[in-house]
Amino acid sequence: MARKLAAVPVKSAGDLLVDTLLADIDEADLEVDSRGRELLETIRQLRDRMESLQQVIAEDGERSVSASGIVRLHPGIAEYRAHARTLALLVARVNVDSPNKDADKVKAAESRWAVHNAGKRGA
Repeated sequence: MARKLAAVPVKSAGDLLVDTLLADIDEADLEVDSRGRELLETIRQLRDRMESLQQVIAEDGERSVSASGIVRLHPGIAEYRAHARTLALLVARVNVDSPNKDADKVKAAESRWAVHNAGKRGA
């Protein structure tokens, strides 16, 4: 008789993003304050919603043509763009705190985020 293996839960896109953010914060020896924890949960939910929108757009197609020949973009595309802008703003607002902040580590973390955010704007 074959033994069934327990299914390993797959992390969502939101979980992966929050894990990455927390790893960066931990690497800089910083801690998330209570407001930041709330923002991280919102970031998780927003990123998961973006993933859902991507799937719907992929299934439906990016464009549709009406009976009169008018080509329209999928409404989810505009929603995705709005979510992406909001996500970038929320990530920038996550507050971190440490009584023993190392100025070099803080500067390095800020530099990494500046590069990350610049990449988002260029996409």
